Amino acid sequence: MKSAFYEKVKNVKYYASKKYKIACKEGCYHIKNIKPKNLVVYESIKDAISDGCRLCKDCNKSNELGKYFVNEMIKQYEKSQLN
Repeated sequence: MKSAFYEKVKNVKYYASKKYKIACKEGCYHIKNIKPKNLVVYESIKDAISDGCRLCKDCNKSNELGKYFVNEMIKQYEKSQLN
């Protein structure tokens, strides 16, 4: 069963740099600094984390996703890998 929190943010996209492996939430002002050749789009933070990215420090501290969401997604990802 997925939490209401997950349902609220499941459609958020993440944009990351191939070079730095830092994922920004859709709308983050750091996205404009990513060169087009390095831009990767992820459908979820789970996808970004599984590809080796971490969440942008500004996104992590300035929006409601924060550490809670990242930790929950990591837990869900680890559980899915065990099955």
